[in-house]
Amino acid sequence: MISDIGIGIYNHISLYADDSRLYGKVKNESDVNLLQNDLETVYKWADNNNMEFNSKKFELLRFGKNDDLKAATEYKSPTGEVIEEKESLRDLGITMSNDLSFDEHIEKIVTKGIQLSGWVLRTFTTRKTDAMMLLFKQLIRSGLEYCCPLWSPNKEELIQKVENVQRTFTRKISGLSGINRPNYWERLQLLNIYSLQRRRERYIILYTVKALNGSVPNPGFTLQTNPRTGPRIKVPLMGLSSGIVTPKMKDRSLSVQGAKLFNILPRELRTEFDKLTPLTFKKRLDEFLKNVPDQPTIAGLSRIAESNSIIDQIACLHN
Repeated sequence: MISDIGIGIYNHISLYADDSRLYGKVKNESDVNLLQNDLETVYKWADNNNMEFNSKKFELLRFGKNDDLKAATEYKSPTGEVIEEKESLRDLGITMSNDLSFDEHIEKIVTKGIQLSGWVLRTFTTRKTDAMMLLFKQLIRSGLEYCCPLWSPNKEELIQKVENVQRTFTRKISGLSGINRPNYWERLQLLNIYSLQRRRERYIILYTVKALNGSVPNPGFTLQTNPRTGPRIKVPLMGLSSGIVTPKMKDRSLSVQGAKLFNILPRELRTEFDKLTPLTFKKRLDEFLKNVPDQPTIAGLSRIAESNSIIDQIACLHN
């Protein structure tokens, strides 16, 4: 019904069911006018199709630090009202902020994870491993991992906040609780599960391979082949900050983390990634990850690696 809504658009429009986003690069007032013209084209489409937009639901999110241009421009809704600019908004379940950080999104999913954990522990009396892990995976972990290749944090504070949801929940399982309970590293092994950080990095690797194979959108991966070292992805240069994209924000992006994680995989896995079925690649990846220590940060326990990232852990193994 709305598949032709983007006809005549100069910039870009994305659709997911009835959820639409109109977007484009804006460097000057001319670009502002082009984007407003695109809005007018969409409004005209609605009139031609006997439809009516709810102007109150229009939202504006701007990325960039050109405050002079922001102050001098505005966008109008179908009723002629100025579309309100937001610091953050929810887009398909992800809280997007105008500084390109996902701190607010992470805070929200952690809060919800804690609330759901409390609800599970109050509602179900069993503490048996199978039942507890089923409830955790289906009700809690799924929410903590939705779209995680996009927002996966690289700040230790946020990594620990997410991890503590699983860490606290596993302490309640029968046989893993009490004063003499196994520590978190031991619980991960006993339950045969990854830390949440390890799972996120695994998802990033899987997405990267899918992108290289063309089955999902490629965020900018460029594959380079070397006869001696095998295929590797070119890691984007950090450089100086540009607009609001600081080196720290860029380092946490999928294009950088995906490249780094792919490049530390064994050569045979990198060489054969495009020849293996997705299921076979997952199995081979998990075989590799079994040999990489999974040691989330815990007070009182020290690891050789600087962090629990596969990148640091594998580097220590190589040494």
